[in-house]
Amino acid sequence: MLRVRAACFTGSGDAAGTRSVFHGRSGDAAGTRSVFHGRSGDAVRTRSVFHGRSGDAAGTRSVFHRRSGDAEGTCNVFHRRSGDAEGTCNVFHRRSGDAEGTCSVFHGRSVDAEGTCSVFHGWSGDAGTCSVFHGRSGDAAGTCSVFHGWSGDAAGTCSVFYRRMVLLRVRAACFTGSGDAAGTCSVFHGQW
Repeated sequence: MLRVRAACFTGSGDAAGTRSVFHGRSGDAAGTRSVFHGRSGDAVRTRSVFHGRSGDAAGTRSVFHRRSGDAEGTCNVFHRRSGDAEGTCNVFHRRSGDAEGTCSVFHGRSVDAEGTCSVFHGWSGDAGTCSVFHGRSGDAAGTCSVFHGWSGDAAGTCSVFYRRMVLLRVRAACFTGSGDAAGTCSVFHGQW
């Protein structure tokens, strides 16, 4: 991919050079970015997709971002969908090097069969299950919702990017990674 520019992350109405993908929620002050967003003040043509957490060193990206050190014009984890025009980057899409039409971890294909995990959800090939960071809103009880909860959630709930959406049996355990303390949830971890 030759020219991944700010435009590929810019939402309608964003000022030139800014990024709004998963960012600037409606109502945010001009030029700012809300949760899950990239930091205000990112240099023009840099990528902040999915954030840069507060406290990150200038120019770095936290969890799930175009990683610092990527070659200009490339996109790491969570970029580009099959069918995108060359040089563009959609949010949360295939990895560079994936075979045409495939989707890497945390992607899921938009053509998933009913009951499987869609975009941003599960691993390609999952049948009725939802891997880390997944599940669709409206999933049946016991499945995982999309991007919910925050660190600091009460014991028994799901922390960073987990938390249930009015689901009955989504417990911290379903997102707990090996080594996590009981009742806690690691970031982008967990297993069924």
